[in-house]
Amino acid sequence: FVSEEVVAHVLLERIVIALGADSGCVVRENANHFRVVAQHGTPPGVIGAFEAHPADEFDFWRQIQTQPSGGAFRVPLITTAVSDPELDSFNRMASSLAVFPIQEPERFVGAFLCYFSNVDTVRLADERNIEAVGRIISIAYSNVRMSESLAEAAAHERRLTAELRALQELTLLGATTDDLTRL
Repeated sequence: FVSEEVVAHVLLERIVIALGADSGCVVRENANHFRVVAQHGTPPGVIGAFEAHPADEFDFWRQIQTQPSGGAFRVPLITTAVSDPELDSFNRMASSLAVFPIQEPERFVGAFLCYFSNVDTVRLADERNIEAVGRIISIAYSNVRMSESLAEAAAHERRLTAELRALQELTLLGATTDDLTRL
């Protein structure tokens, strides 16, 4: 099956190019901390800054948590709540951020983030495009989850088949002998 990292990297690269963004990254949240799953054109220090701070310190993450629709959105990067020299210098280069939440059935688990430095480029990536990209990401992640489920089901089926064969062999052996010591 295809891993989340592979899907995230391929999708992110294509989305950054299609929207005309300067860079982007994919973050996954676990226990209020981010792990960067993929990045495209993002300075290494920024990756470390995402992973060094609690997720709830990031404005975009708090906004994701308060949006019941779970849809994609764009926010200006005027100020940030997280104070980190690496992140602050990177955010100053960008004028806005497009956020594409990653949602599993019960909760939000991460986000695709695309950074824009040019205001004119941001206008080209209109709301309809942002929403369409959000739907594409949602479908891709649903496909990854379905692929994982199918891989698990196939492994379970192989285990059951092996157990069934062992039982059939024991049954045949028992049917061909009267000597219980051979069993």
